[in-house]
Amino acid sequence: MGVSAIVSNLDGSGANGTFHIPYGTQPVFYAKFEKGKLFAGGEYKRGGNLFAVTLALPSGPFVIPTRYDMQSWYAMMSYRVLPKLQVGSYYSHYTNRLGPNTLPANYSKDLDISGRYDINNYFYAKVEEHFVHGTALSYYPGTNLAGEKPRANLLAAKVGFNF
Repeated sequence: MGVSAIVSNLDGSGANGTFHIPYGTQPVFYAKFEKGKLFAGGEYKRGGNLFAVTLALPSGPFVIPTRYDMQSWYAMMSYRVLPKLQVGSYYSHYTNRLGPNTLPANYSKDLDISGRYDINNYFYAKVEEHFVHGTALSYYPGTNLAGEKPRANLLAAKVGFNF
């Protein structure tokens, strides 16, 4: 079990002025459990803030008020069925708490089932099937010109290398 923090503070400048985003800290809580052939893990993150992005322009300061309130978490589990074969699943959940949680644009839920085969000590192959509900994380809006669908399925396959 543990906790880490996402810390942000940003100042910058450009040809037309400067900007400032004030300091902020967001804790992230996590845990994992391993015993024998079983692995389980999870994470929880909640963040919210009211701050202003200030642009110092030649014509004078321009303030952009910004507010967000998000909550996200995931839980995952896998089991090694055979020495070279592992099956698993995870569920991740993201919510923008500023809007109605019934609108797909304010949440994203991803259920995944997967299988992994260890070819040898260095190479593995993995297949994942994702069942995504909600569009809050903006999955490639540029390639969905007719608008994002509130539900999507995705099949992913990869070959990985460990050293």
